[in-house]
Formats: sequence, C-alpha cells, structure tokens
Amino acid sequence: DKKIKWSSPYHSQKRDHNYVLRSIPQIDLVKYPNDPTGCHPSESQSKIQKMVMLSNEPDQGESKYIVKQGIEDSPRLEFTSDTNDPEAIWIVDTHRYNCTDTLVSKITKRWENMTGSNQQPWKIILLDFSDKGQFHPLRGCLEKIVRIFRSNKYVFVAQRASTINRHHFLPDGASDKTKFRDLGYYSSFDAEYVYEQQRFPFNMHACSVQPLQYTVKNDLVKTLNELKNSDKTITREKDAAFFWNYAKHEINDFSSNGSSIRNKVGDTMVSFASQPENKKYNFTVDNVEGNEYGGQNSVRTEYAMGLLNHKIIVICQRYQYQGHYRLMEALAGGALVLADPMYPLPKGLEHKQSLIIYESFEDLSDYLEYYLEHEEERLKIAKSGYDVAMKYHQSCNRIEYFVFGDWGGPFVEWSLLPAAKKQEKKTETNFGDYRGGCTSLLSTFPNSGTSWTQAIFSGATGLLTEAIYAEGPKSKYSNTFIHGNDNRFQLPNITTGDCRLVKSHNRVSYKVMPRDYQRAVVLYRDPNDNMEANLRYLTKESLKKSLNNRLIEYCPGVDFLRWEKDDPKSYMTFAKMHTISHTRFYCHAQKYPVPSIFVTYAHLLNDPMVAFQNILMFVGYPNANVTKALIENPMKNNSIVGSLAYATFDDETCKDLDKKFKLVSLNISQCVRQATQMLQFSR
Repeated sequence: DKKIKWSSPYHSQKRDHNYVLRSIPQIDLVKYPNDPTGCHPSESQSKIQKMVMLSNEPDQGESKYIVKQGIEDSPRLEFTSDTNDPEAIWIVDTHRYNCTDTLVSKITKRWENMTGSNQQPWKIILLDFSDKGQFHPLRGCLEKIVRIFRSNKYVFVAQRASTINRHHFLPDGASDKTKFRDLGYYSSFDAEYVYEQQRFPFNMHACSVQPLQYTVKNDLVKTLNELKNSDKTITREKDAAFFWNYAKHEINDFSSNGSSIRNKVGDTMVSFASQPENKKYNFTVDNVEGNEYGGQNSVRTEYAMGLLNHKIIVICQRYQYQGHYRLMEALAGGALVLADPMYPLPKGLEHKQSLIIYESFEDLSDYLEYYLEHEEERLKIAKSGYDVAMKYHQSCNRIEYFVFGDWGGPFVEWSLLPAAKKQEKKTETNFGDYRGGCTSLLSTFPNSGTSWTQAIFSGATGLLTEAIYAEGPKSKYSNTFIHGNDNRFQLPNITTGDCRLVKSHNRVSYKVMPRDYQRAVVLYRDPNDNMEANLRYLTKESLKKSLNNRLIEYCPGVDFLRWEKDDPKSYMTFAKMHTISHTRFYCHAQKYPVPSIFVTYAHLLNDPMVAFQNILMFVGYPNANVTKALIENPMKNNSIVGSLAYATFDDETCKDLDKKFKLVSLNISQCVRQATQMLQFSR
C-alpha cells in the first residue's frame, strides 16, 4: 500500500485527498492465433434462443426475479427442458444449484453420450449470486468443466461479488469529511488459480468475469405503476428517505459489523433534519411497515408507496459487499437517488447525470441540502436515472446481455487444452509441459521495461536471459547471445525442462514461429512516456566518448532533452517517426501466430508483483521467487503514465504504416537518421 494524492472520479471539480491506494491486480491480455479479438456476441441474435435454466429454487430470490422473469419477458428467449438440445444455452444459478457435483455430472453424462463430430461443447452461463467471489467453490466447478470440454471458451461467468477488499469502514475518530476508502478491486479469479505442478497458469475462463449486478424487479415495477395509476395525485410530499431500521441499532454504534456504515448514514440524516434551519424538511429514517426481511421474495405496497412519496431516496451498501436491490428499486421509483460509491457503476449510470454519489457523510449532508433547494436539477437527474434503470436494467435486459453480449475484456484467454487423461497411458503429457519447446520471445519496443523484466526473470529463476543481439557472450543455442555475464545465474537447460526468454526489439518474422519461439511476452509503454525515455537514452549515449559513436559525429552539440526547443524541425520529424514506428511494432506483435501476453509498463510499475508473476507463470515458472527478485532489482522510476491494460490497435490504425514511415524518412537530417537507427525504428 502507498499513500498518494487522489482526485475523486465522481466530481467535476477535483479535490485532492490523502488516500491509501491498494494495488489493483491487472490481468494481462493474452491473444491467440486465429482468435484475435477474444469473445464476441452470439451469432444467434436474430433468432429465438432456447434456454435451459438450472436452479433448485426457480421461484426464489434471484432465480425468480432475474433469471426466470428475464427469460419470460424477453421476446428473443424461450425456455426448453431438453438438456440435450444442441442449440440450447444453459444458464445456471450456482447459488441455488450444486455446480461442482450436480452440474458437472449432468455435463459429463451429455458429453459421454455424444460421439464423433457430435461431441462439441455448448455455451454455459454460470451466475454466482453469492457473497464469496473469487473464494467460491465455483473454481473447482470451472476446472472440471474445462477438463471435460478441453477448452475454456464455452463457459461464461458473472459474479455478484466481482470486487474484493471493499471496506467502507472508517477508522475511530474519523470526521464526516473523511472519504470512504478502499472501494476494492476486481477479483483476479482466473489468474490466482494455479493448478499444482503446472508450468503455466490454468486459466479456466477465457473471457472477463462480468459483474452480476441486481436488476429492477418486474413485480415492483408493476406495483409502482398500479399505485401511480390508482392515485393520480402522488406529489412526493416527503423530502428524503433512508429505508433502514435505524431505531433498532444503537446510535453511533460504528463497530465493524456489516451494517455500521448504514447506521452512520441514518445518524447523518437525523442530525441534518434536527438542525433549526432544516425543520421544514420531512425525512423518513426507518424501515417500512411489515416484515423487515420480506422484500427479497415479495413486494410490499408500503415500500413501493415510500419510493413514490419521497423526493430523494438515500441508499447505502454494507461496508464489505457491493450491490443490492435497493439501487434499482430506488431508481425505478423515480426519485433522485443518493448512493455510496460502487466500482464500477452499473451501465448507463453517471454521477450528477442519473444519480448522485456521496463519498463521505459531509457529502451526503451537502447533497441533501443542495438538491432539496434546486428542484429543476433534482428532477432532471431523477428522470435520467429512471430512464437508465428501465432501459438497461430490467431482468430481460440483463439476461439478454448475458446471452448475446460481448464478454471480452482485459483477462487472460487460453487456447484449447490437451485432451483428458487416459488412465492406461502412463507417459502422457501433463497440462503445461513445455518439453516440445518452451522458448519465449521478449518482444519490446526500445525502452519499455525490457532490462527490468530480464533482471526480474533472472533474479526469480536463477537463469540467464538471451538476446538476438551481440550484447554478451554467444549462447550455446543458435543465433542468440547471453544477456550480461552474471556468474550467479546459469543458462537454461532445455533438456531438463528449463524455459528460455529471448529479447528482441525487432518485428520478428512470423515464419520463425513456433519453430524458434513458442510464445511471446510483449511489453508496451505509453508512446509519450516511451518518447521521453528514448530521448533520455539518446542523451546518455551521446555522452559516451568513443571513436565509433556516430551519435556524436552526426549530432554534434545536440542536447536531446532540449531538442524540441533548439531544433523543432528535426524534433518533429523524429517524433513522427517514433509514433509510426511504435504503432507499427505493436500492430505486428498483435498478429504473432503463438500465444502472446501483452503487459504494459504502467502495470509493471503499478503492481510489479502481480505483473511479473503473470509473466513468469506464462513463460513456465509459476513458482519463481518474484519477491526476492524485486527486492534485489527495485525500479527507481515510479511515474505511472498510461493505461494499466493493453488496448488493441484496430485494423484502420495499422493500415499503411510502412508506407507512412518511408514517406517521413525520405528527407531527414543525418542526426535524425542516426537517432532512429540507434533506436531501431526501421526494424
């Protein structure tokens, strides 16, 4: 953890706060041959899709209100009970249906009944409504399904607890100005699960684990409409409500139980309403009439009327858990909704556009005061929030998204796994055995974290890295040289299963893959950040006194750190060539015909432990001592620039880059030419 100055993403007027930043594990994108863009929407969007729903309690909780009602209300979906229908998609409420045993048994039975070319996997959507997140037994279930299918591209997962380490608990003595901290981060569900004795990560899920957020309940919408139609005079005579059994709890009991922050929200509203200047407001801070817990499986008229009778509805999640029905219920009621932060906000919702996010108890008081006095703004935001809820978050919308939507994202993909084990064959290859070839290409544009990655690899494994350049003694392997000459490390021995890492700044020919390289690690650095790093590199090289230093010969007296100011024409030409060459390098790397992991320099700096663990697992060393290597090889540059995730260049961006580079390079000075050659722009 490290303390930083943090500007709230929810406020247009940025306010800096002291904030404890917890590293966000970034799972790096892996691309595979013939599958360049990951997971796509289903091709069956234009026809009725048959659905098999599996739940032991189809008329309870989320099984009823999200899955069953979603399928019933969608004109594009229909139920089928035929689990052998080859066109049907299975959708499973894993909270109400045993995944590890019952589901796997059902899949196994169908799979074994298939023969020949008919033995094809089918799409299965697993919905995890539990609070367990990445620690759920769903892990074991996924592992079994992937082994049956020998592929991980047919099982799709959505989890309600898609974030972990969410803690809205404030320390003792914290003032009302203290911002809620630790919103949590996405569960690294796939990357953290490493099967024993594997030489690469067993990524059970090819696409991103989607957040399984609650929807608008259809029966609530029906009740709200009935109330509005029966009473045309609903005027929202009350000002604000927080539906929580506040009186049941001891005021100022802010202990670490799951409801402590809700108690404090109630206390804040009671305190606000008790101020002399606020006596004019009519607040409700209490539970609605009836059974306190009855709302999960039924709709109470008193609650629906409460949503319609108030101008503002305040909601708050439990401090450890994210997501609850109250958000969508409040939006469907049409009032202005004040909510504590979520990461991320559900689709279409935006602070000060469709709801209000309060980040502290002072925020809550300020927003209550402001929006009770500014009716026009309040009504506009409330109307927008209602529209978003009804357009995107009814049950049918959610289920259609799971069936037809794009599940792609910055998560690890994996190609077809080896066939299942045969008991009679004792010498079969284990998952992850690289002995057919395990040389990884370290493919990087110059000054993108290459040397640091090589140092971490060696420090963590005790093995030397190699390069295609003569930057050390010649390697015993053909066409490569040893990087450095550190006698603490030894060269990998491929006959005993060691895996090699070979560096190149060239756009390596596809023809040598997979003959020479069976996979690729691609390091990417933000182009502007990389440009500055390359100028610093040129400055350092220009200071080296050598008879063969052509940089001194062709760029006499040039200060590359002042190049833009001293010689803007040469600088702009160099910058254009850098931009084209940088883009061209990664457009080429995106098409490597071997499994490739893309890791950003920003990710290396932001969370080096996770980033380098991902790399080392990918190249064949899941148990490497990354901690030791990082202690021995710390990175002094901690300025994070650019996105943590790699963003793929599209075909249009990659078009005609060779021609553009050639045109720019036709008329350049000797200094620019030498600088670009030293940085290998043309390779």
